[in-house]
Amino acid sequence: MLFQPAVGKNTYHRGVNINNFVEDRALEEHKLKEFLQKQATGQLSTLRAHEIILHSRQRVELKPINPDGFLRFGDQIQLENVFTESVVASDFGDEITIEEDKDTYATTCTPIVAPMLRNVFVIERPPEEFIAAEDLLNDVLHFNQNFVLRAHPDYTARPFYLASVLTTPQLHSRYSKQQLVFLTDEKKFSSAWKVWNWDPQLRADTDGDPVRTTLKDGVTKEVFVIVHSHTGIPLGADKIKYANIFGNEHELFCKNDVDNHRAQTKKNYWNLITA
Repeated sequence: MLFQPAVGKNTYHRGVNINNFVEDRALEEHKLKEFLQKQATGQLSTLRAHEIILHSRQRVELKPINPDGFLRFGDQIQLENVFTESVVASDFGDEITIEEDKDTYATTCTPIVAPMLRNVFVIERPPEEFIAAEDLLNDVLHFNQNFVLRAHPDYTARPFYLASVLTTPQLHSRYSKQQLVFLTDEKKFSSAWKVWNWDPQLRADTDGDPVRTTLKDGVTKEVFVIVHSHTGIPLGADKIKYANIFGNEHELFCKNDVDNHRAQTKKNYWNLITA
């Protein structure tokens, strides 16, 4: 005999349905079928991520600033952090667990500031129980008035809102361990926010005044502090690298970042951009 089987090596090929080869082939066929099924339904992780990225980066045309310069309920808006020079963004590729059976997703600050579905929000009124009678007199947003920020309506079939909850050992921002900011499909007090004047000495005097959109003239910008209504902690961002399917972004959280004079720093300063 010129040829002999190599020691320890099986000479049967996959077309021979004997011994364990039937099971091996059935397993491979099952894996292939599962792969094709996931591919067809968009459940394959890489394909799903690509789909989310393409949808998220669809451009949005912001409307011109209102003639009087005031922000109104229904306005589309971007929140630009002064310190990181990035804007608040949704990340529907990163589902996080806040409560069982609740749909919640991560948020970041993206350095890509061009208006797109993932970084444009809509100012809406909070639940009725958190609306004062005087708040219904007009549709202008005022300092220290509750409002919610809804993810762009063309982004998701269901409404999602920017929200936060108190920090616990199990629940906090990914890197800095600060108060977590996320997206929820529930409009409740945890998704309510307020606008404060950036200067603590002027807050009492400006309480109840209309909020103006940030005006960009190439030199100056009007900045604000955004405060979470339920916890009283300001929204903030830092140049902490936050890796996700969109690349490296910045971490978003709630933290009262103050200087030696007990005034908020640029990490808590926000531009409210509508055009």
